[in-house]
Amino acid sequence: MDQTYWIIEYVKLLLAYGFVMFVWPSVVFRPYLQGKGLRYRFAFCTTVTVMIVTTCVLMMGLLHILHPWTTAILFFGVFAVQLFRNYDWDMSWIRNLRRVSAGTMSGKQLISRVIRWIGRRARQGGGLIAEWSRGRRVEFALLALIIIFGTIYFSYGAFDTHAYGCGDQYVHHEWIYQLKQGVPFFDGIYPEGFHCMIYLTCTCFGIRLYTGVLFFGCVHMILLLLAFYLFMCEIFNWRYSGMLALCLFLTLKVTNLDAIFGMARLSWALPLEYAMHAQFFSACALLRFYRKVLKGYRLQLSIKHPIKNIRLIFGDPDLLIFSVSIALTIAVHFYVTILAFFLCLSVAIVFIRHVFRRGSFGPVFVSVMLSIGMAVAPMAVGFASGIPFQGSIDWAIEIITGKDQEEDEIVPEMVEIEYSSVSENPEASEESASEGSSSSSDNANQGGGGIGSVIEKAGSLIATLYNSGLLLFPTHRIAILIAFIFALLAGGLVKMYFHFKGRRKKEEEAETKKEEEEEETQKKGLWAFDGILAVAISVFFFAVICAAGDLHLPMLLEPVRVCSTMNLLIMMLYIFPLDLALFFLARVASAVIMKAVLAALVLIIYTFVQISGEFHGFLFYHFTRYDAEVNITNRIIKNIPEKMFTIVSTTEELYQTIEFGYHEELLSFILQNSEPTYTLPTPYVFVYIEKHPLHYAHYHFATGPKWLARESYAELFGTIASQCPDELHGEISREEASRDIKFGAKLSDAASDFEGRTILESKLFYNWYEKFSRLYPNESRVVYEDDDFLCYCLVQNP
Repeated sequence: MDQTYWIIEYVKLLLAYGFVMFVWPSVVFRPYLQGKGLRYRFAFCTTVTVMIVTTCVLMMGLLHILHPWTTAILFFGVFAVQLFRNYDWDMSWIRNLRRVSAGTMSGKQLISRVIRWIGRRARQGGGLIAEWSRGRRVEFALLALIIIFGTIYFSYGAFDTHAYGCGDQYVHHEWIYQLKQGVPFFDGIYPEGFHCMIYLTCTCFGIRLYTGVLFFGCVHMILLLLAFYLFMCEIFNWRYSGMLALCLFLTLKVTNLDAIFGMARLSWALPLEYAMHAQFFSACALLRFYRKVLKGYRLQLSIKHPIKNIRLIFGDPDLLIFSVSIALTIAVHFYVTILAFFLCLSVAIVFIRHVFRRGSFGPVFVSVMLSIGMAVAPMAVGFASGIPFQGSIDWAIEIITGKDQEEDEIVPEMVEIEYSSVSENPEASEESASEGSSSSSDNANQGGGGIGSVIEKAGSLIATLYNSGLLLFPTHRIAILIAFIFALLAGGLVKMYFHFKGRRKKEEEAETKKEEEEEETQKKGLWAFDGILAVAISVFFFAVICAAGDLHLPMLLEPVRVCSTMNLLIMMLYIFPLDLALFFLARVASAVIMKAVLAALVLIIYTFVQISGEFHGFLFYHFTRYDAEVNITNRIIKNIPEKMFTIVSTTEELYQTIEFGYHEELLSFILQNSEPTYTLPTPYVFVYIEKHPLHYAHYHFATGPKWLARESYAELFGTIASQCPDELHGEISREEASRDIKFGAKLSDAASDFEGRTILESKLFYNWYEKFSRLYPNESRVVYEDDDFLCYCLVQNP
């Protein structure tokens, strides 16, 4: 099957997801959003919609009324009602239809009127778009170009293999399928906001679940890139600097394996990456709120009126987005909540003098409590109804507390050291201990050992953060980054000095209105360090998280899950000096010149990264099956009636066919064929045979045009990676067919190991296929065959 099918599926999902995330909330909440800016509309639609969908889907499931048709009725019913309530409709169409039915108007006249009406509406819409984009067309065009480039880059791997990028996607596919069966929290209490969104999008628009999960991460990257751009617009002084940082992020290569892995995760449909845009919106909204507090804004709450307090908080646009964004991270993935916490903590540290003020602390605290309540409510109802917690939550708690690491790594090492140093020579141990105690007492008396120890520990800490925390880039880039961070800290101190100096002066004498306006201009100009200082602090926090294992701290998050966010923030630190220079240039140059400068800088960044050899590489997918297997499965689904076929293969085909047919695990098929009777209750049975068994789930990097990326990342992974069109695979043989099967804890484990997979595929080909094709040539035939893969079809009377 050619790429046309997959491109059509991608476009279908893109349009459906755009309708769910933007068109639906824009119509339903039109009275509220009317008059709001584009940035706020975008943040509102991409956060509030997810929370509404998640809450409704889960509550319907817990009430046992979750079905595809009830979901569609509720979703489109609310949309239709609000569409007729919030918009004025021309009722002349009803009269025209009556005339056509009465015979006083011909069908051609009606069609002509419809065409003229569409033309008028199109001209009106074009005029509105032209007026809305006046003066910003260059900005929008360049931003669209950058977003399209990023979307193609992160989507390329899905069109290269047409298979899921990692094993976790199969688990999430199963949970979404269970939602289609009306079962929420199928495997236990777990944040299911991500699953609810895919369920709604695929169910209401007739999109196959497999293609929905395959492309959902790629489509959502558009939202993430736009959210990050809007976050940068609040940080940078020059309005277009965010585009430069975005361009740098989408072109500059990373050289660490964890960082490459983190970038690859952005192209897969995974919960953590799906909620990443919410962390930026939460920090952005909190930053805007504290900036208002800095100008004297206060939101007074009353303990006696809790309902009024909620209305006041949700009436503040920044607190509303902050609250809903935090709730979204909890409802989708707890790890994103940790990332959002450190981002917001960095903002709070910058505004520490205003955090605990009356009218500031209370609203933020209540907003957080409301976030927790909104997100946890469906989970609490599920837990109260007797559903247990999902196992990965316990695993996450063990990772955070360091229990596994402590038992597996630290304890054996400690025991070995104690045994070797004490039991081998007790006398020497006692002597050395006495010498050590005497020398330490001497050092203590001299007063130099304590200071030296502190200096040594500080140096070790800095070295650990440098080597293990900032692991995204080569040494020279990290050195530049550290220099930027120190410069920002120095700028923050200078800002604080002038702030307190101005405050003392204000206390001594009253300032004039002109002086206040100059001070406000100064805050917006050279001394606008609050946002970028928060970014620098958050990069430090994330570096500590990445180096937690070496620092003997609890590992809150694996470095792989932090790298993407950290990389985005580091790009902002790199661009900030240029941002200041462009800000001052914009004060003396015209808008036309600055737009030309913007276009030139985008081109310069792209060209320089290409020429210098720092251009990024193609990303990878975990290679789990040949592309021919995916395409043959699609053809079977298209041409064979539902529930009339069974596919015999390894586990991966189960998820693609679960909605349309049956699947038989390859290990079960081989074992059951040795029994006297074996039944597969469908007329058609398709057997998949890999003549070259894959090194299961190896790193498979895409290949494409050089303007998009280079083929440079695969070499960093060594012998466990391949570059398209090559794959890592073996070959079936009679010797492998005679070996014993390697069993595991579950059926799929027998084929997840390369040696075990080779044995299974060899037994299938030599012990079954050759014999069966000779015995029953009229009831079977080869549907597809190439050098690597064979599809064999049996036709039977079930």
